[in-house]
Formats: sequence, structure tokens, C-alpha cells
Amino acid sequence: MELLLRNLKSVLEQGADQRGDWWRNCLGIAHTSLRPGHPAYETVKRGSVVTRVVEGSPAAAPGLQAADVVTGVNGQPVRGYADLTHVLVGVAPGERVRLTIARNGRAREVELPLGPRPQG
Repeated sequence: MELLLRNLKSVLEQGADQRGDWWRNCLGIAHTSLRPGHPAYETVKRGSVVTRVVEGSPAAAPGLQAADVVTGVNGQPVRGYADLTHVLVGVAPGERVRLTIARNGRAREVELPLGPRPQG
């Protein structure tokens, strides 16, 4: 229910583009919840694993890579796929987000703007 309300709020605040399509934000990644058995699970127990980065996307610019684990967004913890998705729902395209990621056992932060979700 919370996700539905955030989506509705986002649609009402952001409006439609010139074609009548509703704007949705986009990092430009595919991701999945971190699970036991994944190599990163040895050092990071919770997060969302990047499985693919779209070339030319907002996530590609600061160098996100497949196998990076997103552990936080704007200071909020990310325990898995749903957390990352829920946090991003309320962020408009063009707004900047700060991601905390783990790579090879080391944490770092990157900041990037969200883009509009590609149509189609």
C-alpha cells in the first residue's frame, strides 16, 4: 500500500510529459537482493546487487559496475531489491541521489542525478 501511495504521489507531483506518458525515474541499472552464496555476502550481508548497468545511464557516469552492492540511498539503509525500489519511487527525474555502495569489500559513496525511465 505504501508503494502504491508513493507512486500516486509521484505521478501527481511530476505530471505527464508532452506525449501524455507518466515520468518515472531511472538509475539505469538492473538489480536483485543480495543473498547467501553471492561473493559479496562474505563482507556485506544486506543490499541490492547491481546485475547490469545500462550504457550512457546516470549510473554509468560515476562508474557503477555489475556486482556493486547498493547498501544505502540518501542515508537510508537498503536491505534488498524492494528497499532500493521503494526509496527511488519518490525521487523525480533530474534530482540527485547519494548511493552508498560496496565493491570488493570497501564502501564508497557516489552521487548522481536520476534520469527519466526509457519508454517502450
